[in-house]
Amino acid sequence: MLHDGMMDRYRPVAGRRSDRAEPRVPFPGELLLSWLHDMNTRIRYRIVDASDHGFRIRTSLPLAEGMTGIAMKLLPEGTLIDRAVWVMWSNRVRDHSDPGPHFEAGLRLQ
Repeated sequence: MLHDGMMDRYRPVAGRRSDRAEPRVPFPGELLLSWLHDMNTRIRYRIVDASDHGFRIRTSLPLAEGMTGIAMKLLPEGTLIDRAVWVMWSNRVRDHSDPGPHFEAGLRLQ
């Protein structure tokens, strides 16, 4: 299993779109996820907030819009999700307290 914070390469990303209809709520924890292009690798992402239909996550690498995967668990509780997700948007964010590139991505649950 990988922890996303271990990766720190930078690639440019597309602009962020916001077509959100439901409110987000803060959600302290992590999401364990496998991308469909590599189902044998599990990656942990820090969750920024959540809604009824998905998550906003923090990542050290930009994620490609349209990328799909399986959300497996919420950590540290270990709550099973086992639902398909796809990346709706990804963009760079500034974090002055922690140098290096940081990105956020919106994941929509299927």
